[in-house]
Amino acid sequence: EALRKMAEEQLKSRLEEIVRKVQKDFGTDIFGFGDSFYRNLPKVWKGIENEWDDIFKELKVTFEPKIKITHTGLLLEPVKMGD
Repeated sequence: EALRKMAEEQLKSRLEEIVRKVQKDFGTDIFGFGDSFYRNLPKVWKGIENEWDDIFKELKVTFEPKIKITHTGLLLEPVKMGD
């Protein structure tokens, strides 16, 4: 359980860091968040479409990863934790 939680937190942190870096350094929605708005909330998209590049740069993105660890008894060596 502790390993799963640690892995989820590290993944969450890394993904959020990647999104922030792309927002800051490139300002381009390479992830397709705008496409998701367009498909799922077309009325909202109509109102923000022209400002999307600016909105994307300030968009707060969070992740909630769910990791499932299976077959831990099959490991030949103990799992090393840390960076």
